[in-house]
Amino acid sequence: MAREYSKGSVTVYRGKWRARLRWREDGGRWQEKNGYLTEYDDHGARRQLQPPKESGTDENGKPTYKTPKSVLDALAQWRDRVIAEDEAKAQRQEAERIERERMETEAAAKAEAERIAAEEAARRARDPREKLRADTAYCVSWYVEKWASEDSVEASTTRGYRTLARRIDEAATEDGTPYFSGIPLDQVTASAIQQWEMEQRRSGLSSVTIKKRVNLLRAVYREATDTSDGQEPLTRNFPFPARKRRGKLVDRRAASKTAKSRNDVNAYDQDEYDEALRDLIPRGLEAGGWVEAAGVIMLLTGMRRQEVCALRWRSIDFEGHYLTVEEAVGLKDRGEFVQGVPSDQQTEGTYIKSLKTGAESRTIKMLSTLEAFLRELWKNQQIEVREANTRYKRQFNEGREVPEVLQDLYRLSEDSFVVGDVLTGMWHSPDTLTHRWGAVSKTLPKGNRGRYCTPYDLRHSFATELVRNGVDEFKGAEILGNSPQVFRDRYISSSQRENDRAMAQIETAMEERERKRLSRTVIQFNGTDD
Repeated sequence: MAREYSKGSVTVYRGKWRARLRWREDGGRWQEKNGYLTEYDDHGARRQLQPPKESGTDENGKPTYKTPKSVLDALAQWRDRVIAEDEAKAQRQEAERIERERMETEAAAKAEAERIAAEEAARRARDPREKLRADTAYCVSWYVEKWASEDSVEASTTRGYRTLARRIDEAATEDGTPYFSGIPLDQVTASAIQQWEMEQRRSGLSSVTIKKRVNLLRAVYREATDTSDGQEPLTRNFPFPARKRRGKLVDRRAASKTAKSRNDVNAYDQDEYDEALRDLIPRGLEAGGWVEAAGVIMLLTGMRRQEVCALRWRSIDFEGHYLTVEEAVGLKDRGEFVQGVPSDQQTEGTYIKSLKTGAESRTIKMLSTLEAFLRELWKNQQIEVREANTRYKRQFNEGREVPEVLQDLYRLSEDSFVVGDVLTGMWHSPDTLTHRWGAVSKTLPKGNRGRYCTPYDLRHSFATELVRNGVDEFKGAEILGNSPQVFRDRYISSSQRENDRAMAQIETAMEERERKRLSRTVIQFNGTDD
């Protein structure tokens, strides 16, 4: 709906200049907007308007005023500002209407999906075999819902658990018999698990997807084995198959979480750690290099990917040489609204939340390399915003006889995100970071397990670097935001090269002690001979 505006007029009301603008929509009724004029923009400088001065009287004896050019300029600027605000309001209302229609469409689709699911559930309820399985407690879904009901588990974490549990429950044999859905864990056989795993491979699923489902099933069995709610625990012999040479699957006991974590950690050795930093730093300072910049921060602080995506410039203290981890980016379902979080801190799939550990914040001392990198990154982002504003003003004023002075469209402040979108001011999703990091990691060295490092492996690399430089597990846990046991069991890595280097250091120390012992022996012998 287009609006028609008059040229505007100016009058004197109570000793002040007052602007008047008439407007109407599609030939409708004229309406008015009024406002006082106090200052105007004179070639980039704000100047106060002179108060009205009488120049005489009219035929009715009323005072008349001469309108100077500065007042006319102020009227034109006020008119442009009112038109721009009306256009912005109209665009905002249109965007809200589109968003409202989209949400209504999604709600209708969700209601239809729920109706179909209810009909399917009713059909299964009529099957005695399905009803028996649905009424059976202590199955995979039962334990997942038990975790989801705990306040200590984040909503984004439970969302992933429920998705994996749904995929496990959907698994069935060719004749439609479920492998796990509604079946108590103590009745699931090792052969069923083996058959389920082979069926997933035949269906073309990737090894990463299969591993996620397998890990959840393993965690469910561990929870059932260690239950302390008075129920009879399951057998201690975990019936999950282990893969040996030539792809043979055999039963085994569940490996401890500590042993598995230590054997599966993928991190950079010392040389690869330095090489990765040298490669990432210049690329992270380039425009659009936010993925590489996030990698530098994770390598030099050990922050989680959710924390790096939520890091703001206000959290960095260059004078005190430290940064504060206060927030994280959480994942949510599209269309979902997280209670207690302002709407401007939520997007379609993410939102700003508190830290995973429940702590208000933690402080990390910045290394000189990181501080120099962040200082340079701040300067580059300022240049990028300034150039973007220049391009915007040049395009806006193109073809106009009188150049118009515009406000900056893009702004960079302390509330801006360090690795966010510089021009829009929005944060990036942790999933987007992980997805784009896949291409970046292939240009960097591999970890000590022969795999390209993921963002989580960068956290392992920093923890290993802390231990390598003599930081104890209590201080390391404080820096990473974990307990000392988790830091010791999960984040400490070593490679054969580091093991060889450690053995060489031990051998050197032993040779030095032996040399000193022989030196003392010679001195004592010479003293006895004299």
